[in-house]
Parts: sequence; C-alpha cells; structure tokens
Amino acid sequence: MTSALEALELYPVRIPMRHRFRRVDHREAVLIKGPSGWGEYSPFPDYPPAVTTRWLAAALELACGQIPDPGRSTIPVNVTVPAVAPDIAASLVMESGATTAKVKIGNPVDTEIADEEVHGQDPDIIGGGRCEHAAALVQQHEDVPNQAA
Repeated sequence: MTSALEALELYPVRIPMRHRFRRVDHREAVLIKGPSGWGEYSPFPDYPPAVTTRWLAAALELACGQIPDPGRSTIPVNVTVPAVAPDIAASLVMESGATTAKVKIGNPVDTEIADEEVHGQDPDIIGGGRCEHAAALVQQHEDVPNQAA
C-alpha cells in the first residue's frame, strides 16, 4: 500500500454552499487521484475520527484498490434540506429531482423543535419517496425558526 500511497495526487477544494448547513457555509474536501481512479474525502468538521477514518479508507480504496464491477447502473439518492425558510425548503426539494427528502427542522442550537415532531406527523416523509408531500409538510411549519431569517 505504501507505493500506492506515494502515487496519489491530492487536490484540496473548498466549495461555497448556497445555504448554511450544520453550521458550515462551505465544504472542504480532498479529491484523491490514484492508480485505480478517483476518491473523495469531505467529512463535516463535527464528526469524530472514529467515523471519518472509515470515510478516508473508502476514498483511498477507490483511488488505489480493486473495485468490483457495479451491480447496477444507477443509484437513487436523497436530498438533504438545511434549516431554511419553508418556501426555500420546498423549492430545494422540488428542484432536486430526488424521490426522497431529509428535511432539517430548526438549527443545530435550537433544541426546542425536534425533527421527530414533524416526522411523526407522517411516517411517509422518511424514505417514502414522496417529495411533493414532504414539501407541503415543510410549508405547514412556517413558525419553525430557521437560519435564513
């Protein structure tokens, strides 16, 4: 593995975000070019090393390792919506093209309103693939504190 690590090219990047998320207004990442291809490592700063080291290992595996042939040609993804005003959240969900949305309620320092309170209203909002319904639920919570105000 040492010779593979020596062959790596590292490209640090800093990307501004349109909306603040997890107290972050930009993402920092390292793109890793290795003998087998590209890897990407971009943990949020508040994750502990016990979690982020696994992500780094996965990025290095992509850049240096033998990856099996894919079992499918596409992988559906969700959209994560930060704590923003309800109309902005609804717009982000609808514009994403994703079939599932994870919508943050309130901001990280506001513990008065928990995600579970909103999710408890309709279990289909979690993994149900109904973004239109999720957007409508978000718009119902205009009194929720947000970081956009």
